[in-house]
Amino acid sequence: VSQSRYLQHERELIHRLNTVVVNGVPAALHTPIEGVSVWHTFQQFFLDSDVKLFARTRSFDAYHKEVQKLSRFRFRRGLSALMLLVLQLIGTVALLIGRPKVLVFGADKVSDTAFQSDFRMHGLYQFLHSQGISFFECFHIIPGKQVISNFLKRKRFALYLEAFDVLWYAYRFCTQPFSPGTHYTMGTIEGTEDEVAFIRFTVKKYLAIQPLIAFRIRSLAFILKYSAIRSALLIDDVRHYHALTEACRILGIPTFAFQHGHYTKYHIGWLRSPDFGSLRYMRADYLLVWSEYWKNELIRLGSIYPSESVLITGRDHSNTVSFGARDNHHRIVLVPHESESVKSDVLAFITEAVLNSESQVYLKLRPDMSKEEQLATYGANLPASVRVIDSLSDMPEPDVVAGVYSSFLYDMIERKIPVLVIYGAMDFGEGIVQNELGEWVKPGSVSESIERMAGMTENEKEVRMKKLVSEVHFNSALRSILGRVLLER
Repeated sequence: VSQSRYLQHERELIHRLNTVVVNGVPAALHTPIEGVSVWHTFQQFFLDSDVKLFARTRSFDAYHKEVQKLSRFRFRRGLSALMLLVLQLIGTVALLIGRPKVLVFGADKVSDTAFQSDFRMHGLYQFLHSQGISFFECFHIIPGKQVISNFLKRKRFALYLEAFDVLWYAYRFCTQPFSPGTHYTMGTIEGTEDEVAFIRFTVKKYLAIQPLIAFRIRSLAFILKYSAIRSALLIDDVRHYHALTEACRILGIPTFAFQHGHYTKYHIGWLRSPDFGSLRYMRADYLLVWSEYWKNELIRLGSIYPSESVLITGRDHSNTVSFGARDNHHRIVLVPHESESVKSDVLAFITEAVLNSESQVYLKLRPDMSKEEQLATYGANLPASVRVIDSLSDMPEPDVVAGVYSSFLYDMIERKIPVLVIYGAMDFGEGIVQNELGEWVKPGSVSESIERMAGMTENEKEVRMKKLVSEVHFNSALRSILGRVLLER
């Protein structure tokens, strides 16, 4: 069973990473690009990777061993680096010769079988295909055999962000093989002995990586300068999109990032912080969101995107799956698998829910992870009566949906299905409760909460649904917003 995450502690630890004084200057204010915050580009990555890994045990030795293990694994994957560079070279030539006007940036996924792409970007790909707009792709990848496998499935050449990293590391090795690196003198660091060791190690590591981000920007700008690209459309992945947005900014190419999930106080890569002083944040020119609700949430949370740069496009529902036939004999409860949820909290909810003989619980798996990988996070504790499904069409329409934080909960509210937020170690989904879209469900009151939410009136469901939806039509909004720069052949 997955371990608890204390996100408030993790966010505070990131603040200490940002503000530790290095060579007389706070780490967050170090930058290889004058006036631009490169350190901010690491914020969401800290929360999703290094800090998350350290916080599992709060032991620096355990964290460091895990990092070394991952490094050795990556070294073995480095044997595929040559093939990656070959694909990058061919992709660059294809971009320059093909002369497409649109560049699409996303993760190297083929979970959407319709377009052999990331299922979260289905609407964008469908729009491009329906308008007959030629495009080229740039991907964030995890180097390894999967890159080749996805290329063969997709049958489209692309640029790969991490291919630039191979060149940078090779160049640095050839030109500075015996260089001791930059010497860093750090000021006083507050915290436990393990936290101090972690902060020292992590700050040094990411200060050394900052020039890599600058290299990515220069490389992308060099290639795009000789291409016909006139607009870049990106998934709003604030762990990886910065180099492309900055390269496009240098060249005057407008960039549009598309919302792919919800926004919370823990989506720190989207948020401003005093830690960065007056440095400029690297971001897309425009962030295209699903509705007025999400624009208001970004304003409330303090986004790096000013209000005028947040545009409402509505939401694509072309890939929406229908539920199966209704079940009038059971109270249907749906629980989505959420990769970051505290599984002990989820299991406590499920175990209490199945004690009620009138309730039938379904566990909905994600399409971009294997069934075995997802079920393993629950250990052997998942009650046998729970029905595990891959698609919503494999179950009746639920009376209630219960989860911890995922954007799937918002999807269900839009479909006028009552939502419960599982109370526990993680307050990731508190925005749903604060904005009166759902309610907490606590141990000891699961059956009562399910019955109360299942009895919600149609008018109450309608009120919650209308808070989220937009009357703007996705395709029409794209045509209007992207305009002639996109639609001219």
